[in-house]
Amino acid sequence: PGSWLPDRGAILFSEQDPTTNNDIKLLPLDPKGDVTIAVRTPFDEDSPEISPEGHWLAYGSNQTGRREIYVRALDGRSEQWQISNDGGIAARWSRDGKALYYASSDGQLMEVAVETNPGFRPATPRPLFKLPASPTIASPVFEDVSPDGRRFLLNVPTASQESIGFHVTANWTALVTTSSGD
Repeated sequence: PGSWLPDRGAILFSEQDPTTNNDIKLLPLDPKGDVTIAVRTPFDEDSPEISPEGHWLAYGSNQTGRREIYVRALDGRSEQWQISNDGGIAARWSRDGKALYYASSDGQLMEVAVETNPGFRPATPRPLFKLPASPTIASPVFEDVSPDGRRFLLNVPTASQESIGFHVTANWTALVTTSSGD
């Protein structure tokens, strides 16, 4: 799976095709709706991430011979912009749609300012900080950005190989007693 469209009426996902490798498709939640193709090329396209207003699609592709981040309009136009310039995975939009973040192949979290009106115009990527682990397509390390753009959710392996246990108490409100007179 990839990302939900802002109206929650459909989800983007990637699916392997025997003739065109991984393609990005759109699955409407309406049972009468048909799956449509958002991006199909002879290369692998995956990890779709829709912009907050639902117009721009960021995704990964190996069309240059290594995985890079691209953006194109979701409306089916074939024009695309290469965002990363030295490898990239795990694209995420800022909540206001004015920035795109991704993990670079050298382990940096990158930020790209973008303008979307009247058309799409990306700035030059700039590094924000070194990630604590090397990103891969299977383990991108960078997961998401907070609504204010100041914090980042990272999936970092623990140093210990031991399992960390935790307890869940279901129906805990039934265990709470109230005192009379409050």
